[in-house]
Amino acid sequence: MAKQSKKTKTKKPAPKSSKSSTSGGRGVLGLLAAVALAVAATFFFREPPEIPAPDTSAMEPQVGAKIAETRAGVERDIRSAAAWSKLGAVFQAHELFPEAAASYAQARALDAEDYRWPYLEAQCLKEMRELVSAREAVGQAIERNTRYAPLFVLQAELYEQEGVSEDALGAYERALAIDPSCAPAAYGVGRLRLAAGDVEASLKHLERAVALTPEAGAVHATLARVYRRLGDRETALRSAALARQLLPEVPLDDPVMASVGNEAVSVVGLQKRAVEAERRGGPTGAEALLRRMIALRPDEANLYYNLANNLSRQSRFEDAEVQYKEALARQPHHVSALINLGNVLSERGDLPEARQLFDRALSAEPGHAGALSSLGKLAVARGDMRTAIEYLEQAIEQDPDRADTHYILAQLLRGEGRGLEAVVVFKRALALSPERPDIRFDLAVTYAQQGDFRTAWSEIHLAEHFGGAPPPEFLAALRSQMPDPGIR
Repeated sequence: MAKQSKKTKTKKPAPKSSKSSTSGGRGVLGLLAAVALAVAATFFFREPPEIPAPDTSAMEPQVGAKIAETRAGVERDIRSAAAWSKLGAVFQAHELFPEAAASYAQARALDAEDYRWPYLEAQCLKEMRELVSAREAVGQAIERNTRYAPLFVLQAELYEQEGVSEDALGAYERALAIDPSCAPAAYGVGRLRLAAGDVEASLKHLERAVALTPEAGAVHATLARVYRRLGDRETALRSAALARQLLPEVPLDDPVMASVGNEAVSVVGLQKRAVEAERRGGPTGAEALLRRMIALRPDEANLYYNLANNLSRQSRFEDAEVQYKEALARQPHHVSALINLGNVLSERGDLPEARQLFDRALSAEPGHAGALSSLGKLAVARGDMRTAIEYLEQAIEQDPDRADTHYILAQLLRGEGRGLEAVVVFKRALALSPERPDIRFDLAVTYAQQGDFRTAWSEIHLAEHFGGAPPPEFLAALRSQMPDPGIR
């Protein structure tokens, strides 16, 4: 008898869970968790990365100590992105760019969200001239943060260095869209528009850049080229003169890079920090850094001289006098310290000692324009105008690019009744500093004394355009001779 086969029982489908609507989401989350775990595993289960260890034997002691201390922080917590990024910043602040880039790469591997690590890595790679890698790194930073304008400024600079002007222009324009006050972006757009032949668009952006950073010589120099292209020779000459007097840099407001600079402890690094601190917050912000530099190098005359200048800018002239004397105790023939100390004493009324200091400066460096100019001012204080004019003319022969020397000489010439000569010298001063309303006002007074009231009004309006406020009594006297013709 054949065996009867067993019936196979079919399982009923399990009842759906009340959480079934989220099962697909749990799958995605689970997948993301697995990916994150896999990424972490590539770091956490491999051999610990090697910590860069540059040779610090030739560095300043405080720099070597700072690097050793920060490396120890990474050794204690080698899986910390913060520790690696801190080490990268210390390296970068002391221009150890390959070590900094390697440290930021580790921070980037540990922290997939923070845009700062690939951005700072890109800055180091740029310094190393590894432009393609730098562009890739800044691209990663932009993926993490699309609202930080300096990222696009760096990207534009890298494109420019590679000769890709169109992409550079687009990056500068994105930076400007994010931050309309970003002067380097406005300058970049203006430069590239000029190179493309669009002079009107270039002028618009360059004028915007110069309004944002009037102290940037590079912007004035490029504006001079634009004005020449437009046929405005006088304005071009004025812009070129301004460019020669100013620093070329176009400053970028970049808190991320500023935080790197704050890690600097070398004397050079502290000097850069002091300059930046004064740019941002005035001389008081730089004083503590200058004193730290002196503590590191107590025998360096220039450090005392720099501190004295800082104190003078704070109107703390007695303190400045002490520091100038400290500089001269270490370097008796420090010409600039001799002149600046003499100027402090002259303002205090100690004219004989000031004269001795200026004479010492001339003995140390015959024909020094600053010493000659100071002797001229001292002669003015004594009431000896003829001698003052002689000194100032000698100073101009030695250095014709100082607007103040021309300005003082012009005032003296006018006071001696040499009005026509004064006009010529006032104009030379304005060619060097066209935005000085005080010079324009004095020129207006000189024209009025000669009976040229129409030109006097023209200079008054220009002085007002540049922020000047001529005395009401002079304006009333000028109106009594000629009503304001409204010319500009």
